[in-house]
Amino acid sequence: VHRDVKPENIMWNSEGVVKLMDFGLARATQGGPDHLRSQNEDRFLTPEYAPPEMLDLNVEIDHRADIFALGVLAYEGLTGRRPRGDYRPPGEVHPGLQGRFDLVLAKAMQQNRDNRYNDCTEFKQDFEFAASQPRELEVLRFLRRKHLGPMLALCAAAALLIGTVLFAIAVLRNAPTGDLGEVSVVEEEPVEEEKPVGEEESLATPEVVLPTGSALYYSFENSADGDAVVDHSGNGIDATLHGTRSTRGRRGLGVLLDGVDDMIEVPAGTLPLSSSSFSIALWVRAELEGVQGLVGQRKAEQQGEYFHLILIERELRQDFWGGKPVPLSHVLPTHFSGQWFHIAFTFDTISRLSVLYLEGKPVSEIRFKGEVDFDDSPLIFGRFQAGQTISHLAGALDEIMIFTRRLNPDEVTAVYNHGKLRPEPLEP
Repeated sequence: VHRDVKPENIMWNSEGVVKLMDFGLARATQGGPDHLRSQNEDRFLTPEYAPPEMLDLNVEIDHRADIFALGVLAYEGLTGRRPRGDYRPPGEVHPGLQGRFDLVLAKAMQQNRDNRYNDCTEFKQDFEFAASQPRELEVLRFLRRKHLGPMLALCAAAALLIGTVLFAIAVLRNAPTGDLGEVSVVEEEPVEEEKPVGEEESLATPEVVLPTGSALYYSFENSADGDAVVDHSGNGIDATLHGTRSTRGRRGLGVLLDGVDDMIEVPAGTLPLSSSSFSIALWVRAELEGVQGLVGQRKAEQQGEYFHLILIERELRQDFWGGKPVPLSHVLPTHFSGQWFHIAFTFDTISRLSVLYLEGKPVSEIRFKGEVDFDDSPLIFGRFQAGQTISHLAGALDEIMIFTRRLNPDEVTAVYNHGKLRPEPLEP
Protein backbone atom coordinates (compact mmCIF):
# COMPACT_ATOMS: atom_id res chain seq x y z
CA VAL A 1 0.00 0.00 0.00
CA HIS A 2 1.51 3.35 -1.10
CA ARG A 3 -0.20 5.54 1.55
CA ASP A 4 0.75 8.85 -0.07
CA VAL A 5 -1.00 9.01 -3.46
CA LYS A 6 -1.21 12.67 -4.48
CA PRO A 7 -0.51 14.79 -7.58
CA GLU A 8 3.08 15.54 -6.54
CA ASN A 9 3.88 11.83 -6.54
CA ILE A 10 2.54 11.14 -10.05
CA MET A 11 4.54 11.67 -13.20
CA TRP A 12 4.07 10.54 -16.78
CA ASN A 13 6.30 10.60 -19.83
CA SER A 14 5.66 11.71 -23.40
CA GLU A 15 4.23 8.28 -24.21
CA GLY A 16 1.58 8.57 -21.51
CA VAL A 17 3.11 6.02 -19.15
CA VAL A 18 2.21 6.84 -15.54
CA LYS A 19 4.96 6.71 -12.94
CA LEU A 20 4.08 6.53 -9.25
CA MET A 21 6.86 8.13 -7.22
CA ASP A 22 8.03 8.42 -3.58
CA PHE A 23 7.52 5.12 -1.78
CA GLY A 24 8.80 6.49 1.54
CA LEU A 25 5.53 5.65 3.33
CA ALA A 26 4.77 2.47 1.36
CA ARG A 27 4.36 -0.83 3.19
CA ALA A 28 3.73 -4.40 2.06
CA THR A 29 0.33 -5.70 3.14
CA GLN A 30 1.57 -9.31 3.12
CA GLY A 31 4.77 -10.57 4.67
CA GLY A 32 5.33 -7.31 6.56
CA PRO A 33 4.78 -6.41 10.20
CA ASP A 34 1.26 -6.69 11.61
CA HIS A 35 1.34 -3.09 12.77
CA LEU A 36 2.26 -0.79 9.89
CA ARG A 37 2.22 2.53 11.77
CA SER A 38 4.89 4.66 13.41
CA GLN A 39 4.64 7.62 15.75
CA ASN A 40 6.52 9.90 13.35
CA GLU A 41 4.87 9.07 10.06
CA ASP A 42 2.07 11.62 10.50
CA ARG A 43 4.65 14.32 9.82
CA PHE A 44 4.88 13.09 6.22
CA LEU A 45 1.19 12.50 5.49
CA THR A 46 -0.72 14.74 3.12
CA PRO A 47 -4.00 15.27 5.03
CA GLU A 48 -5.97 16.40 1.96
CA TYR A 49 -5.56 12.93 0.39
CA ALA A 50 -5.46 10.82 3.56
CA PRO A 51 -8.52 8.78 4.63
CA PRO A 52 -9.71 8.98 8.25
CA GLU A 53 -8.02 5.74 9.29
CA MET A 54 -4.60 7.17 8.37
CA LEU A 55 -4.96 9.61 11.27
CA ASP A 56 -5.50 6.83 13.82
CA LEU A 57 -2.29 5.08 14.84
CA ASN A 58 -4.28 2.16 16.28
CA VAL A 59 -5.71 1.19 12.88
CA GLU A 60 -3.82 -1.00 10.44
CA ILE A 61 -3.79 0.54 6.98
CA ASP A 62 -4.62 -1.46 3.87
CA HIS A 63 -5.03 -0.86 0.13
CA ARG A 64 -8.35 0.97 0.60
CA ALA A 65 -6.40 4.01 1.80
CA ASP A 66 -4.98 4.34 -1.71
CA ILE A 67 -8.47 3.94 -3.21
CA PHE A 68 -9.66 6.89 -1.07
CA ALA A 69 -6.72 9.00 -2.28
CA LEU A 70 -7.44 8.07 -5.90
CA GLY A 71 -11.03 9.21 -5.42
CA VAL A 72 -9.85 12.58 -4.09
CA LEU A 73 -7.40 12.89 -6.96
CA ALA A 74 -10.07 12.05 -9.56
CA TYR A 75 -12.51 14.53 -7.98
CA GLU A 76 -9.86 17.23 -8.15
CA GLY A 77 -9.08 16.39 -11.75
CA LEU A 78 -12.74 16.52 -12.82
CA THR A 79 -13.74 19.69 -10.95
CA GLY A 80 -10.55 21.66 -10.36
CA ARG A 81 -11.36 21.62 -6.64
CA ARG A 82 -10.29 19.43 -3.76
CA PRO A 83 -13.17 17.85 -1.78
CA ARG A 84 -13.37 18.91 1.86
CA GLY A 85 -15.83 17.90 4.57
CA ASP A 86 -19.40 17.62 3.24
CA TYR A 87 -18.23 18.20 -0.31
CA ARG A 88 -20.54 18.90 -3.23
CA PRO A 89 -20.93 16.08 -5.80
CA PRO A 90 -18.75 16.66 -8.87
CA GLY A 91 -21.83 16.92 -11.09
CA GLU A 92 -23.05 19.82 -8.96
CA VAL A 93 -19.70 21.61 -9.02
CA HIS A 94 -19.47 21.16 -12.79
CA PRO A 95 -22.97 20.68 -14.30
CA GLY A 96 -21.44 19.54 -17.58
CA LEU A 97 -20.55 16.23 -15.91
CA GLN A 98 -24.30 15.65 -15.41
CA GLY A 99 -23.78 13.47 -12.36
CA ARG A 100 -21.98 10.67 -14.21
CA PHE A 101 -19.17 10.36 -11.67
CA ASP A 102 -21.12 11.27 -8.51
CA LEU A 103 -21.78 7.74 -7.21
CA VAL A 104 -18.40 6.37 -8.32
CA LEU A 105 -16.39 8.98 -6.42
CA ALA A 106 -18.75 8.98 -3.45
CA LYS A 107 -18.11 5.25 -3.09
CA ALA A 108 -14.33 5.63 -3.45
CA MET A 109 -14.22 8.39 -0.82
CA GLN A 110 -16.42 6.82 1.84
CA GLN A 111 -15.30 7.73 5.37
CA ASN A 112 -15.83 4.12 6.46
CA ARG A 113 -13.40 2.03 4.43
CA ASP A 114 -15.70 -0.99 4.57
CA ASN A 115 -18.06 0.96 2.32
CA ARG A 116 -15.42 1.82 -0.29
CA TYR A 117 -14.49 -0.19 -3.33
CA ASN A 118 -12.70 -3.30 -2.18
CA ASP A 119 -10.21 -3.22 -5.03
CA CYS A 120 -9.16 -1.00 -7.91
CA THR A 121 -10.58 -3.30 -10.58
CA GLU A 122 -14.16 -2.34 -9.84
CA PHE A 123 -13.26 1.29 -9.23
CA LYS A 124 -11.57 1.39 -12.63
CA GLN A 125 -14.50 -0.37 -14.34
CA ASP A 126 -17.10 1.97 -12.84
CA PHE A 127 -15.00 5.05 -13.59
CA GLU A 128 -14.51 4.02 -17.21
CA PHE A 129 -18.20 3.14 -17.56
CA ALA A 130 -19.20 6.57 -16.23
CA ALA A 131 -16.77 8.26 -18.62
CA SER A 132 -18.22 6.31 -21.57
CA GLN A 133 -21.82 7.40 -20.99
CA PRO A 134 -23.29 9.41 -23.88
CA ARG A 135 -23.56 12.72 -22.07
CA GLU A 136 -22.43 16.22 -22.94
CA LEU A 137 -18.74 16.35 -23.79
CA GLU A 138 -17.62 18.49 -20.89
CA VAL A 139 -14.00 17.79 -21.83
CA LEU A 140 -14.41 19.91 -24.95
CA ARG A 141 -15.60 22.80 -22.82
CA PHE A 142 -12.63 22.29 -20.50
CA LEU A 143 -10.23 22.46 -23.45
CA ARG A 144 -11.58 25.88 -24.35
CA ARG A 145 -10.51 27.09 -20.90
CA LYS A 146 -6.70 27.05 -21.07
CA HIS A 147 -6.18 27.67 -17.36
CA LEU A 148 -7.73 24.27 -16.64
CA GLY A 149 -5.22 22.40 -18.76
CA PRO A 150 -3.19 21.14 -15.77
CA MET A 151 -6.37 19.85 -14.15
CA LEU A 152 -7.26 17.89 -17.30
CA ALA A 153 -3.84 16.30 -17.27
CA LEU A 154 -4.29 15.45 -13.59
CA CYS A 155 -7.67 13.83 -14.32
CA ALA A 156 -6.17 11.72 -17.11
CA ALA A 157 -3.33 10.71 -14.84
CA ALA A 158 -5.84 9.65 -12.18
CA ALA A 159 -7.54 7.26 -14.59
CA LEU A 160 -4.22 5.78 -15.69
CA LEU A 161 -2.95 5.60 -12.12
CA ILE A 162 -5.87 3.38 -11.15
CA GLY A 163 -4.50 0.70 -13.44
CA THR A 164 -0.97 1.16 -12.09
CA VAL A 165 -2.03 0.85 -8.46
CA LEU A 166 -4.21 -2.14 -9.37
CA PHE A 167 -1.13 -3.98 -10.57
CA ALA A 168 0.82 -3.05 -7.43
CA ILE A 169 -1.99 -4.18 -5.15
CA ALA A 170 -2.33 -7.49 -7.00
CA VAL A 171 1.37 -8.17 -6.47
CA LEU A 172 1.39 -7.16 -2.81
CA ARG A 173 -1.83 -8.89 -1.86
CA ASN A 174 -1.27 -11.99 -4.01
CA ALA A 175 -4.98 -12.55 -3.88
CA PRO A 176 -7.87 -12.48 -6.38
CA THR A 177 -10.01 -9.38 -6.58
CA GLY A 178 -12.88 -9.24 -4.15
CA ASP A 179 -16.61 -8.87 -4.63
CA LEU A 180 -18.26 -5.47 -4.80
CA GLY A 181 -20.36 -6.34 -1.79
CA GLU A 182 -23.10 -4.16 -0.45
CA VAL A 183 -22.42 -0.48 -0.17
CA SER A 184 -24.66 2.22 1.27
CA VAL A 185 -23.81 5.82 0.58
CA VAL A 186 -25.17 8.41 2.95
CA GLU A 187 -24.27 11.90 1.82
CA GLU A 188 -25.78 15.24 2.68
CA GLU A 189 -26.06 17.84 -0.02
CA PRO A 190 -25.12 21.40 0.89
CA VAL A 191 -27.83 23.88 1.69
CA GLU A 192 -28.34 26.16 -1.27
CA GLU A 193 -29.94 29.56 -1.24
CA GLU A 194 -33.57 29.17 -2.20
CA LYS A 195 -34.85 31.19 -5.12
CA PRO A 196 -38.18 32.99 -5.08
CA VAL A 197 -41.08 30.83 -6.16
CA GLY A 198 -41.32 30.62 -9.93
CA GLU A 199 -38.02 32.40 -10.61
CA GLU A 200 -36.29 29.37 -12.12
CA GLU A 201 -39.35 27.73 -13.55
CA SER A 202 -40.44 30.80 -15.50
CA LEU A 203 -37.38 30.47 -17.73
CA ALA A 204 -38.03 26.80 -18.61
CA THR A 205 -40.44 25.19 -20.98
CA PRO A 206 -43.14 23.00 -19.44
CA GLU A 207 -43.15 20.61 -22.39
CA VAL A 208 -41.41 17.54 -20.99
CA VAL A 209 -41.68 14.14 -22.64
CA LEU A 210 -42.31 11.44 -20.02
CA PRO A 211 -40.80 7.95 -20.39
CA THR A 212 -43.08 5.51 -22.14
CA GLY A 213 -44.64 2.40 -20.64
CA SER A 214 -45.74 3.56 -17.19
CA ALA A 215 -47.62 0.89 -15.26
CA LEU A 216 -49.32 3.40 -12.94
CA TYR A 217 -49.76 7.18 -12.92
CA TYR A 218 -51.75 9.11 -10.30
CA SER A 219 -52.16 12.88 -10.75
CA PHE A 220 -54.93 13.18 -8.08
CA GLU A 221 -57.07 15.56 -10.10
CA ASN A 222 -60.75 15.49 -9.01
CA SER A 223 -60.12 12.95 -6.22
CA ALA A 224 -62.03 12.86 -2.93
CA ASP A 225 -61.98 10.67 0.19
CA GLY A 226 -63.37 7.21 -0.55
CA ASP A 227 -63.20 7.71 -4.30
CA ALA A 228 -61.03 5.68 -6.62
CA VAL A 229 -57.89 7.45 -7.79
CA VAL A 230 -57.93 7.32 -11.58
CA ASP A 231 -54.88 5.69 -13.16
CA HIS A 232 -53.80 7.86 -16.10
CA SER A 233 -51.39 5.24 -17.43
CA GLY A 234 -54.29 3.50 -19.16
CA ASN A 235 -53.79 0.24 -17.24
CA GLY A 236 -56.79 0.74 -14.97
CA ILE A 237 -54.87 0.25 -11.69
CA ASP A 238 -57.05 2.50 -9.57
CA ALA A 239 -56.46 3.10 -5.86
CA THR A 240 -58.68 4.07 -2.91
CA LEU A 241 -58.12 7.17 -0.80
CA HIS A 242 -58.59 6.63 2.94
CA GLY A 243 -59.15 9.84 4.91
CA THR A 244 -57.16 12.13 2.59
CA ARG A 245 -58.27 15.46 1.21
CA SER A 246 -57.31 17.49 -1.83
CA THR A 247 -54.64 20.17 -1.58
CA ARG A 248 -52.51 22.23 -3.89
CA GLY A 249 -49.98 19.85 -5.40
CA ARG A 250 -46.71 20.19 -7.24
CA ARG A 251 -48.73 20.05 -10.47
CA GLY A 252 -52.37 21.00 -10.05
CA LEU A 253 -53.95 19.10 -7.17
CA GLY A 254 -52.32 16.63 -4.79
CA VAL A 255 -53.51 14.78 -1.69
CA LEU A 256 -52.94 15.75 1.94
CA LEU A 257 -52.47 13.03 4.59
CA ASP A 258 -52.98 13.75 8.30
CA GLY A 259 -50.24 11.53 9.78
CA VAL A 260 -52.78 9.55 11.82
CA ASP A 261 -54.51 7.00 9.59
CA ASP A 262 -54.73 8.50 6.09
CA MET A 263 -53.32 6.44 3.24
CA ILE A 264 -53.69 5.46 -0.42
CA GLU A 265 -54.29 1.76 -1.11
CA VAL A 266 -53.70 -0.18 -4.32
CA PRO A 267 -55.38 -3.62 -4.07
CA ALA A 268 -53.17 -6.71 -3.70
CA GLY A 269 -52.29 -8.53 -6.89
CA THR A 270 -52.99 -5.63 -9.25
CA LEU A 271 -49.37 -4.50 -9.64
CA PRO A 272 -46.79 -7.32 -9.11
CA LEU A 273 -43.60 -5.29 -8.63
CA SER A 274 -41.26 -7.96 -7.29
CA SER A 275 -41.64 -10.17 -10.38
CA SER A 276 -39.73 -7.68 -12.55
CA SER A 277 -37.45 -4.68 -12.46
CA PHE A 278 -39.36 -1.60 -11.35
CA SER A 279 -39.16 2.14 -10.72
CA ILE A 280 -41.19 4.39 -8.42
CA ALA A 281 -41.28 8.20 -8.54
CA LEU A 282 -43.31 10.66 -6.46
CA TRP A 283 -43.42 14.22 -5.18
CA VAL A 284 -43.49 14.63 -1.40
CA ARG A 285 -44.06 17.54 0.95
CA ALA A 286 -43.56 16.90 4.67
CA GLU A 287 -41.95 18.24 7.78
CA LEU A 288 -38.81 16.18 8.35
CA GLU A 289 -39.78 14.94 11.80
CA GLY A 290 -40.22 11.42 13.21
CA VAL A 291 -40.88 8.29 11.13
CA GLN A 292 -43.16 8.64 8.12
CA GLY A 293 -44.14 6.06 5.54
CA LEU A 294 -44.03 7.01 1.87
CA VAL A 295 -44.71 3.76 0.01
CA GLY A 296 -44.56 0.08 0.93
CA GLN A 297 -45.67 -3.41 -0.02
CA ARG A 298 -45.57 -5.81 2.92
CA LYS A 299 -46.04 -9.56 2.52
CA ALA A 300 -44.16 -10.59 5.65
CA GLU A 301 -41.40 -9.19 7.84
CA GLN A 302 -38.72 -11.37 6.35
CA GLN A 303 -35.85 -10.54 4.05
CA GLY A 304 -37.03 -9.79 0.55
CA GLU A 305 -40.74 -9.94 1.45
CA TYR A 306 -41.18 -6.29 2.34
CA PHE A 307 -40.43 -3.22 0.24
CA HIS A 308 -40.63 0.28 1.67
CA LEU A 309 -39.55 3.88 1.24
CA ILE A 310 -39.70 5.89 4.46
CA LEU A 311 -38.56 9.12 6.08
CA ILE A 312 -36.81 8.95 9.45
CA GLU A 313 -36.53 12.64 10.26
CA ARG A 314 -34.10 13.86 7.55
CA GLU A 315 -33.04 10.38 6.42
CA LEU A 316 -34.66 8.99 3.28
CA ARG A 317 -34.46 5.19 3.45
CA GLN A 318 -35.28 2.25 1.19
CA ASP A 319 -35.12 -1.37 2.30
CA PHE A 320 -36.25 -4.85 1.28
CA TRP A 321 -36.25 -5.78 4.96
CA GLY A 322 -33.94 -8.22 6.69
CA GLY A 323 -30.97 -6.15 7.83
CA LYS A 324 -28.40 -7.20 5.21
CA PRO A 325 -27.33 -5.33 3.28
CA VAL A 326 -27.75 -2.18 5.31
CA PRO A 327 -30.67 -0.05 4.07
CA LEU A 328 -30.18 2.27 1.14
CA SER A 329 -30.33 5.80 2.53
CA HIS A 330 -29.62 9.47 1.99
CA VAL A 331 -29.74 12.45 4.35
CA LEU A 332 -31.96 15.25 3.06
CA PRO A 333 -30.94 18.92 3.24
CA THR A 334 -32.54 20.81 6.12
CA HIS A 335 -34.32 23.29 3.85
CA PHE A 336 -36.36 20.46 2.27
CA SER A 337 -38.57 20.35 5.37
CA GLY A 338 -42.06 21.56 4.50
CA GLN A 339 -41.19 21.95 0.81
CA TRP A 340 -42.00 19.85 -2.23
CA PHE A 341 -39.17 17.51 -3.28
CA HIS A 342 -38.96 14.63 -5.73
CA ILE A 343 -37.95 11.05 -4.89
CA ALA A 344 -37.35 8.15 -7.24
CA PHE A 345 -36.18 4.58 -6.72
CA THR A 346 -35.14 1.97 -9.30
CA PHE A 347 -34.41 -1.75 -8.92
CA ASP A 348 -32.91 -4.01 -11.58
CA THR A 349 -33.54 -7.75 -11.23
CA ILE A 350 -30.50 -8.70 -13.32
CA SER A 351 -27.74 -6.64 -11.69
CA ARG A 352 -29.62 -6.48 -8.34
CA LEU A 353 -28.76 -2.80 -8.27
CA SER A 354 -31.00 -0.42 -6.31
CA VAL A 355 -30.57 3.32 -6.91
CA LEU A 356 -32.12 6.17 -4.95
CA TYR A 357 -32.70 9.51 -6.69
CA LEU A 358 -33.39 12.94 -5.24
CA GLU A 359 -34.49 15.86 -7.40
CA GLY A 360 -33.73 13.83 -10.53
CA LYS A 361 -30.15 12.94 -9.53
CA PRO A 362 -28.78 9.61 -8.22
CA VAL A 363 -27.65 9.99 -4.61
CA SER A 364 -27.16 6.43 -3.33
CA GLU A 365 -26.97 2.86 -4.56
CA ILE A 366 -26.71 -0.66 -3.21
CA ARG A 367 -26.82 -4.24 -4.50
CA PHE A 368 -29.49 -6.44 -2.94
CA LYS A 369 -28.60 -10.01 -3.85
CA GLY A 370 -31.44 -11.77 -2.05
CA GLU A 371 -34.72 -12.85 -3.59
CA VAL A 372 -37.68 -10.47 -3.47
CA ASP A 373 -41.32 -11.53 -3.24
CA PHE A 374 -43.94 -9.14 -1.92
CA ASP A 375 -46.56 -9.20 -4.68
CA ASP A 376 -49.43 -10.82 -2.73
CA SER A 377 -50.06 -7.70 -0.66
CA PRO A 378 -51.57 -4.25 -1.20
CA LEU A 379 -49.34 -1.38 -2.26
CA ILE A 380 -49.74 1.39 0.31
CA PHE A 381 -48.75 5.05 0.00
CA GLY A 382 -48.45 7.12 3.17
CA ARG A 383 -47.96 4.32 5.69
CA PHE A 384 -45.10 2.24 7.12
CA GLN A 385 -45.54 -0.79 9.38
CA ALA A 386 -42.86 -2.58 11.41
CA GLY A 387 -44.33 -5.24 13.67
CA GLN A 388 -47.23 -3.62 15.50
CA THR A 389 -45.88 -0.11 14.99
CA ILE A 390 -47.51 1.90 12.21
CA SER A 391 -46.23 5.27 11.06
CA HIS A 392 -48.21 7.48 8.68
CA LEU A 393 -47.16 10.39 6.49
CA ALA A 394 -48.09 13.84 7.79
CA GLY A 395 -47.78 15.69 4.51
CA ALA A 396 -48.78 15.67 0.86
CA LEU A 397 -48.16 13.53 -2.22
CA ASP A 398 -48.45 14.26 -5.92
CA GLU A 399 -47.50 12.84 -9.30
CA ILE A 400 -46.99 9.17 -8.37
CA MET A 401 -45.56 7.10 -11.23
CA ILE A 402 -44.55 3.43 -11.33
CA PHE A 403 -42.80 1.58 -14.15
CA THR A 404 -42.28 -2.19 -14.36
CA ARG A 405 -38.75 -1.66 -15.63
CA ARG A 406 -35.66 0.16 -14.45
CA LEU A 407 -35.60 3.76 -15.61
CA ASN A 408 -32.20 5.07 -16.66
CA PRO A 409 -30.90 8.35 -15.15
CA ASP A 410 -32.08 10.44 -18.10
CA GLU A 411 -35.59 9.04 -17.77
CA VAL A 412 -35.67 9.75 -14.03
CA THR A 413 -34.60 13.32 -14.80
CA ALA A 414 -37.45 13.62 -17.32
CA VAL A 415 -39.97 12.45 -14.70
CA TYR A 416 -38.57 14.99 -12.24
CA ASN A 417 -38.66 17.81 -14.80
CA HIS A 418 -42.27 16.96 -15.61
CA GLY A 419 -43.15 18.43 -12.23
CA LYS A 420 -40.19 20.76 -11.73
CA LEU A 421 -40.54 22.79 -14.91
CA ARG A 422 -43.94 24.14 -13.93
CA PRO A 423 -44.81 27.25 -11.88
CA GLU A 424 -44.83 26.38 -8.18
CA PRO A 425 -48.48 26.30 -7.05
CA LEU A 426 -49.55 28.63 -4.26
CA GLU A 427 -50.74 27.16 -0.99
CA PRO A 428 -54.50 27.43 -0.41
